[in-house]
Amino acid sequence: MAVKPLKAMIAQAFATGETLDAQTVHAQIESLYRGEKYCSVPTVADHLKSLKAVGILREDSSFLNDAGMLVSQYRISDYGLNKVTHSE
Repeated sequence: MAVKPLKAMIAQAFATGETLDAQTVHAQIESLYRGEKYCSVPTVADHLKSLKAVGILREDSSFLNDAGMLVSQYRISDYGLNKVTHSE
């Protein structure tokens, strides 16, 4: 099975319309990139910011987790959903 590039797979994770954060997205896709060092929570977080910058995602909310770290949650935009569903 051919695996999509990481950034494309991250965008695809939002196709259901759910609000997701980097940790959740990583948990959903990590098995597809098993053993690849570039598939990490920080890399996913960077890709989420990048996808937000180009309008694929929008920040839905944010909160401080138990460790006091800011966690951003994203949702796919209409533009992003169109891109994701028409690129398959």
